[in-house]
Amino acid sequence: MLNVDTELGRVCTAGWVRADDGDVRVVFSYEAIGDIRYATRTKLKARSVSGSLTLEISGGTISPYEQTIEPNCTVKSKLRGRGARDRVRIVCELGEQFAAFPGLDPQQIASIDAAFTNQQRAWAKSKNGLLRVNHYGVPVDGAGFPSCELPGLE
Repeated sequence: MLNVDTELGRVCTAGWVRADDGDVRVVFSYEAIGDIRYATRTKLKARSVSGSLTLEISGGTISPYEQTIEPNCTVKSKLRGRGARDRVRIVCELGEQFAAFPGLDPQQIASIDAAFTNQQRAWAKSKNGLLRVNHYGVPVDGAGFPSCELPGLE
C-alpha cells in the first residue's frame, strides 16, 4: 500500500516480504511514514520519521522469533501514471548482525541471510546490517492520510 500527500509533504508505505531458507520462513512486515524531502511529478525521496518493522522467523528446527522495532529508514519512489504500479525502495539500517533486533541467535541470523540471498524483492545482509525492500503498489485514493495498514499475510 502506498499513500502520497504532497500538500502535507508526507508519504506512507506498508507491506510485507517473505523468503524461505529450506523449512524456515522469514517475514519482514513494514510500515513507514516519512517526510518528503524532494518531489517531482514522477519521483520522490523521503526520510522516515516513524514506522515499524516486524521480523518473524518460524519453521524447521530453528527457535521461533518475532519482534517489532522502529528502524532508521529512507524511502525513494518512482511514481507512475494513474492506475499504474508505483515503485518504492525502502532501505533500513539494522546494525551489524541485525543488532536492532534483540536476542537473535547465530542460527536465526544465518537463516535470514540465506533466505534473502536469492529473493527478488528484498535483500538483507547481516554483515552491513541493511535491509532493502522493493515495494510495488498503487496509490490509495480517498482513504485519508495516513491510512497505511499492513495487508494480511497469505
